[in-house]
Amino acid sequence: MKQEELDERYSIVEKLVRLFKFERFIHLAVTGISLVILLVAISLMIYNKEAGKAELSLMFGSSGLITYTGG
Repeated sequence: MKQEELDERYSIVEKLVRLFKFERFIHLAVTGISLVILLVAISLMIYNKEAGKAELSLMFGSSGLITYTGG
């Protein structure tokens, strides 16, 4: 592959990254806020002793909400 072709491809990728920068930032911000709200809700459930084994396993299990949201 020629250097000119590689430079052209690099510039196209760079333009796409710049084009979707705002969208990526918004997605990360909304996901972070959702994770914080979820952690606060779980903390309140634990503090108020409303969380049983089923609720905790749904939140912290290998396929739980924390794992899914954090991933």
